[in-house]
Amino acid sequence: MRKVLTLILVAVTVLLMVSPALADPPDKDNIKLRTFVHYPKPGKPAPTPGTCDVSSSDPATYGLTGWRLPGTFTYRVNYGTIPGTVKDPQAAIYKSFATWDATTGAVEFAEGAPSSARGYKRDGQNVVVWGSVPSGAIAVTYTWYNSVTRQAVEVDTVMGARLPWAYTDPEGINPDAKCGDLYAYDVQDILTHEVGHWMGLSDLYNSGDQDLTMYGYGEKGELKKDTLGNGDLLGTDALY
Repeated sequence: MRKVLTLILVAVTVLLMVSPALADPPDKDNIKLRTFVHYPKPGKPAPTPGTCDVSSSDPATYGLTGWRLPGTFTYRVNYGTIPGTVKDPQAAIYKSFATWDATTGAVEFAEGAPSSARGYKRDGQNVVVWGSVPSGAIAVTYTWYNSVTRQAVEVDTVMGARLPWAYTDPEGINPDAKCGDLYAYDVQDILTHEVGHWMGLSDLYNSGDQDLTMYGYGEKGELKKDTLGNGDLLGTDALY
């Protein structure tokens, strides 16, 4: 009997070693996580209002993260976490994704069913949620990507739940003003920047790049990240 049990144990061990159905996924060790933290513009303490700073330049600068999206990419939103001060949040979020959608036929964003996620987690869904972020941050984007295929496999964006938020539809304001609520961060402005990370673009921190969507600092009342600059478009072209 002992000999029979030993043979069975050996057989099961071999099966676990060779069976792809029972072993770890072959690309498990290739999945990496990279985090981008979006901070306020330096010199702007939390209680102070933003500055109505419109675009005055259009540089050709861009940075790449090392991944791209694999065609159609579905995002899900936890609408229950969005502050009540944000009017028509679905439109703001949709326009943030649509801004990048329009740059290339290689990527198509689609909104899925609402999510119940409260933060970031590797759970098979790409979410936008208002939740906990590092102290002083506006938003954080977490990207899991395959370091061999260079494709993003999952992305979560968490917007700072304790910050003041609003939404100003850029199509409904004076085009010469281009500013929103100077005491709140604009959902479309900030999320459009974050979706740039989903696409595979990195932050820029040189002062000469401050009018580009991928400039690494944000500001209350800012709306200029709603639309892409020359460098943002060139970066997308380089990727797709």
